[in-house]
Amino acid sequence: MPHHSRLYKIVIDVPAVDHADEVSFWRAAAGVDLKQEDAFPEYHHGTLPGQDFWLLVQRLDDGAARVHLDIHTDDLAAEVA
Repeated sequence: MPHHSRLYKIVIDVPAVDHADEVSFWRAAAGVDLKQEDAFPEYHHGTLPGQDFWLLVQRLDDGAARVHLDIHTDDLAAEVA
């Protein structure tokens, strides 16, 4: 049986010192109200207009700024294989 995977989210990881500026920048650039997650205040996220696709800005405790993509699948074992 086939499985399905899709690109689900762009995650922008930024140092704490730059986090507020990055959230402001991406709100304006994407035209999205990035809301702070109650349970995880280091995350600000929103759905991109016209898409079932998320943008998330994550505050890092340490480390350099980076970007990664989240892929969701309905069958993790098949995806790994």
